[in-house]
Amino acid sequence: MIHSNFLVLLIAAAIPMVIGMLWYSPLLFAKVWMKEANITMGEIKPAKFALILATAFLFSIMIANVLQYVVIHQLSLSSIVSGLPKAEQDAFLSSTMQKYGQQFRTFQHGALHGFIFSLFAVLPLIGMHCLYENKSVKYVLIHLGYWSISLMLMGGVICQWA
Repeated sequence: MIHSNFLVLLIAAAIPMVIGMLWYSPLLFAKVWMKEANITMGEIKPAKFALILATAFLFSIMIANVLQYVVIHQLSLSSIVSGLPKAEQDAFLSSTMQKYGQQFRTFQHGALHGFIFSLFAVLPLIGMHCLYENKSVKYVLIHLGYWSISLMLMGGVICQWA
């Protein structure tokens, strides 16, 4: 049976924080993002920044928790046998994990699923939101790029080490 590795999930949850500091910094996309978002540096209040970071980290933990089920296929095995008696469940899970437990448990596999998740879950969410807010394609692509890279790295870390 596979259990969640909370240390790895916390490490994965830190990834969007680090990527965000770079992605939305003057080194990369700060100017373009702020122009497309129609905000200025003066509108970003430092007093609320700690609360924003804490809330963002909580959201990142939630994302990492869900992402582990997307990138680690073995986590869904117990749902397959949930109707069987306990002894049969244990026997099936034990033999299956012995035989196939480490299949597809690589960084590359997790990164692939992180990318797929960004295309089929994140893009529609961002895209619909931006359609109603009349935001540009450039704005959508800036955020999609951020989430694609973040989710690829998170998925890779989770799949390899969780």
